[in-house]
Amino acid sequence: MTLAQKFFRTIFGEKQKTKYIVFNCSALLVFILIVVFYLIQVNTGISYRLEMEKTNKEIRSLKIENEELLKQTTVVGSMANVHQLAQGLKMVKVDQTDYLFMSEEVFARK
Repeated sequence: MTLAQKFFRTIFGEKQKTKYIVFNCSALLVFILIVVFYLIQVNTGISYRLEMEKTNKEIRSLKIENEELLKQTTVVGSMANVHQLAQGLKMVKVDQTDYLFMSEEVFARK
């Protein structure tokens, strides 16, 4: 008989031995459940962090792409480019403008 067994026999007695075993099994079960719950929480936290890092990388790449598209828009809309496009379409510069003049009767008829 071990020292621990002698100690618990003197404290609890023989009838209390089964209560001691039940208590130990219950405590062990609670400890295992706490460890499992902790591991689940750690796993969830790590997966959220990885997903957040992935989303942040995607946001950074989209910001870079947005800046490049803004630069391209600026280049396409610049006056020099518009002038080149006009020459490419063989448009002619307007030298004389003719405006349509309407009499006052046209405005007053309707």
